[in-house]
Amino acid sequence: TDISGLMKLNGRYAAGKTESLGQLQVDSMMYHDIQVTAATIPFSIDDQKIGIGRKLRRNGELVNDRPASGQLFGGRVQCDAEISLQDLNQFIINANLVGGDVEKFASEISLAQHDFSGEASAAINLRGNSSGTHSLEGNGSITLQDAKIYEVPVIVALFNVLRIKEPDRTAFDKATMSFAVRGENFDIKPIELNGDAISLIGEGTID
Repeated sequence: TDISGLMKLNGRYAAGKTESLGQLQVDSMMYHDIQVTAATIPFSIDDQKIGIGRKLRRNGELVNDRPASGQLFGGRVQCDAEISLQDLNQFIINANLVGGDVEKFASEISLAQHDFSGEASAAINLRGNSSGTHSLEGNGSITLQDAKIYEVPVIVALFNVLRIKEPDRTAFDKATMSFAVRGENFDIKPIELNGDAISLIGEGTID
């Protein structure tokens, strides 16, 4: 991970215990070639936990109502997280993306197919520990609005002509997906791809 920005930190040590409160002001942060910019990350650290966003604690009590936030794929991502400093480092992460740009997403992850556009929103709730990906559990959803995803074959596009309207070669203009995380698998149920000429509904599993 490459990160640049400013960190402010205040802390204390008393009665054998430590506690720190701080904030990261991140100009740019890279993770697996994905860039988050203009991020503000409030956090706390004590002998037992690291709290981020609305999981920030003072004297063991939740004291912050602002999530960590930043710019991602042209939209706004927000996140709250809690990480145990005890055995197995159990963690909880809640994150969501609003107003993401599908074209920017496709470009940043270098998809071979680039004829995408639209607005994306997504959310995920995840828990696990440091023993490995088999410990992961959670759920989430993804929605694409005003999208243009792929182009339909010519023969399918002809249906629009027969319906006496301007032909639209976009296969899908809206997509929704709900999923559950079970270890190394994402169980998708359902996934819906909606278009003018054709719609698909299904479910499945991705490892």
